[in-house]
Amino acid sequence: MKPLRYLQIILLATRLLGLSSSAQVTSTERQSWQFDFGSGETAEGFAGVTSKTVFSLETGFGLEPGGQAIDKEGDGADAIRSDSIGSDKAFRFSVVVPEGNYRVAVTFGDSDSESETTVKAETRRLMGERVATAAGEFVARDYIVNVRNSTLTPPETNAPGGSAVVLNERESRVLHWDEKLTLEFCGEQASVCAVEIEAVDVPTVFLVGDSTVTDQPREGSGSWGQMLTRFLKPEVAVANHAESGETMKSFISGLRLAKVLSFMKAGDYLFIQFAHNDSKKQWPQTYVEAHTTYKAYLKVFIEEARLRGATPVLVTSVQRRQFTSDGHIRNSHGDYPDAMREVAKEEGVALIDLEKMSIAFYEALGPDKAPLAFAGNGRDATHHNNYGAYELAKCVVQGIRDAGLPLTQFITADFTGFDPSRPDPVESFSIAASQSGPARVSSADQASNLPSINAALPTIFVAGDSTAARGSGEDQTGWAEPFVGYFDSAKVNIVNRARGGRSSRTFITEGLWDQLMKEVKPGDIVLVQFGHNDGGAINDERRARGSRGRESRLYRIIRNYCAALRIPRPGESGDSFCRCAYPYF
Repeated sequence: MKPLRYLQIILLATRLLGLSSSAQVTSTERQSWQFDFGSGETAEGFAGVTSKTVFSLETGFGLEPGGQAIDKEGDGADAIRSDSIGSDKAFRFSVVVPEGNYRVAVTFGDSDSESETTVKAETRRLMGERVATAAGEFVARDYIVNVRNSTLTPPETNAPGGSAVVLNERESRVLHWDEKLTLEFCGEQASVCAVEIEAVDVPTVFLVGDSTVTDQPREGSGSWGQMLTRFLKPEVAVANHAESGETMKSFISGLRLAKVLSFMKAGDYLFIQFAHNDSKKQWPQTYVEAHTTYKAYLKVFIEEARLRGATPVLVTSVQRRQFTSDGHIRNSHGDYPDAMREVAKEEGVALIDLEKMSIAFYEALGPDKAPLAFAGNGRDATHHNNYGAYELAKCVVQGIRDAGLPLTQFITADFTGFDPSRPDPVESFSIAASQSGPARVSSADQASNLPSINAALPTIFVAGDSTAARGSGEDQTGWAEPFVGYFDSAKVNIVNRARGGRSSRTFITEGLWDQLMKEVKPGDIVLVQFGHNDGGAINDERRARGSRGRESRLYRIIRNYCAALRIPRPGESGDSFCRCAYPYF
């Protein structure tokens, strides 16, 4: 019997063990991306995207699974307008980007037919409605999209705090807590020719609150927070950090406020709507009494915003749909709306009285029609559907104008004012539906979209970070891409599995290493390069990238890689056919 042929591994270390956390390798992050949609000629300087371009971490861009996009060709004047991607159902396109605000320029149209496209971003965040073009007509529209993930700068040793926001199970599959900018194109005649993305520095409106504000992931539900973007010009961003079930106490203890404050700057806004859950005595850990602790916590949020030069805005909570026998809405919030009004006067803070406006809205519809503004086909008396969310967002925009906030200058020109006692007819309201199915695909599922390899040949795999990974455009690529050109493809496969932003730890915790292990076979070589991102936090295995510290040294993780590949560590006996190169530190 022949001796067992072990896998060979070459570990390329880019960071010396023992360096302090401040000695991290840094690089200039990419600021712009350009994509030409369609199967025809690709415009110069753009990356081509066809209906077959499936998103993967390897490329860093592509269409998300679940859509039904098709390539459309025509006779446009140039490479951008000569083709497009369209569909009669929603489809999503994602790009891996750093956290921040982005100007997204979308070119719409079809050289041969009419088109009408509604644009949403991240988790069904409404950006633009019914962008219509005639046959042969093309128009461009700009949108501002905020992108974030859950990571935080880790606190110093022994200091309280954490390295990531504490997310709930619901948030594990939403699109507003990941490393991607996701656009969704909806409508029966949607047609997109190009997408251009550029990092921008604009004022940001941060939203904090509960389920009536959060970006709701499924059709049939909506919030005013995810509709607000529709009514603001592409000169300001909306960062919706609200989440279902949250209170002011939990927003602090779960590090959500810390995440907001980490990005807040002078000229920004903080819209604060809490009461639905803060008032629940059956939740003793987060309950606050209306005229004492509720007011005190509101003032904490106010002062934290002011400390950073931002403008705090208080928003009274929308009422629940609870009608009295005479057709009026019963107050289900007790003293909390009045307590917020008192704080606004005491602190000189702008107030948007959404509680009063929601009452006017519901009562204008009446007990019979008001359910048409709520989720669950009206069975839910607290949460809204798209219509209810849209009308309440218009209430908030009117509140911005009434309060005389400088933010008024960013209200879109087509908003001419809104009286909640005279709402838009529900019978004529519609918004193109979003794609159904899970919002976010796991790393393991994304890895299944990677190209196949010739199993009859030996393979050299590359695992690492962005300095080895394939880039998402002509001006960004890692060393492992030109590396391929030095080998005869008829004799050996070269497979680049490196991923931007990954560390040795997250390459494991995201399932990328396990996926690679399913592909390797005896005689293959695995080149492993990590270090750029390994100096981060180690507290949270799912998000944190760090692999330093007494119990988590990079060397310990490297030894785990060796064990997975069945390679003996230094000093251990091994098969005589095993040839290993160990890292130089």
